[in-house]
Amino acid sequence: MLSLFYVGVLFGQNGISGTVNDGDANDVLPFANVQIKGTLTGTTTDFEGKYAIEIDPGTYTVVFSFLVYETKEITGIVVKANQYTTVDVALNVLANTLDEVVVTTTVQKNTETSVLQLQKASVKLLDGLSLQSIKKPVLVILPRQLKAFQVFLYKVANTFM
Repeated sequence: MLSLFYVGVLFGQNGISGTVNDGDANDVLPFANVQIKGTLTGTTTDFEGKYAIEIDPGTYTVVFSFLVYETKEITGIVVKANQYTTVDVALNVLANTLDEVVVTTTVQKNTETSVLQLQKASVKLLDGLSLQSIKKPVLVILPRQLKAFQVFLYKVANTFM
């Protein structure tokens, strides 16, 4: 059994390895994707842009990709028994990438709920609601908090009377 393990270690050292770089800045690309085309075999580059894929001897096409970079396929990579084939690749940034992303949002400040939220977050008590509107139940309260909120409103209403 032990001799089978040594045979597997001795003869299992073949594959493809190399480095993936940024073609413009000549800097490494960590976490770039490296995949043998037509298989589920692949890996990602490490922090230094290096990768290694152990694979059986043969001829392969390897696909290199990274977010906002062009995908590059290299065909005819020959892997020989008991050796790694080195394939270094430079990926270039896509020409049609986004310059910026703008996220906008709106808030309605003219509702009763927003005034209550503002009062809750404020250090000073604002004069924005009448006593009758404070006594009205608010529909956004969760059922488990409803009783505590009603007690609070009752105490507030009785304080101002």
